[in-house]
Amino acid sequence: MTQFPSDLRFASLLQYSPRGTSQTSADSRKVINKIKNDGYFGQVPAIPYSIEKLSAALNTVTFLAKYLGNDVTLIPVPRSSLTQPGSLWPADRICDCLVTKGLGADISRCLKRITPVAKAAFAPPGQRPEPKDRGSSFIGMYPHVRAAFPNATIQCFALIRTMSSGDVANILNPIEGFISFKNGTLNRHP
Repeated sequence: MTQFPSDLRFASLLQYSPRGTSQTSADSRKVINKIKNDGYFGQVPAIPYSIEKLSAALNTVTFLAKYLGNDVTLIPVPRSSLTQPGSLWPADRICDCLVTKGLGADISRCLKRITPVAKAAFAPPGQRPEPKDRGSSFIGMYPHVRAAFPNATIQCFALIRTMSSGDVANILNPIEGFISFKNGTLNRHP
């Protein structure tokens, strides 16, 4: 099987803090819960609303266009738990909305979790699931996607990224970075 990459490019639109104590951090947890549960902001569906924000951001945040577009095949990353028939799969729902908005060409549902793992966002430092367990989702999925699509350019987009420690100043915070996996150590920059 293909090895993990030493660096993997990613972009994200929103951020949230699972442990922050500021009002913005608390609000970020409400936002992520609405998105993860396909809920509503008042009367407005959270995922389509977030995709509208993303579409608007493409006009000013130029790097987002490298990750999305009508020539991009989207691959939703499975949840940490096993998917049950009829259960919600937020990443898949997000991909559906991206394709509907013209920010993806199609969806390949080629990844499937076969063993549940602890949620990485809530794991204490040093106890996060290893990439081989696909708890570090982007790095963990890479060998599987590379094996299925050996000639494809693989980049990652997350609607929301987790800021594991501290507070967040803004929920809307488009960012581009990379995840490094070297000598068994995983780091995200930024």
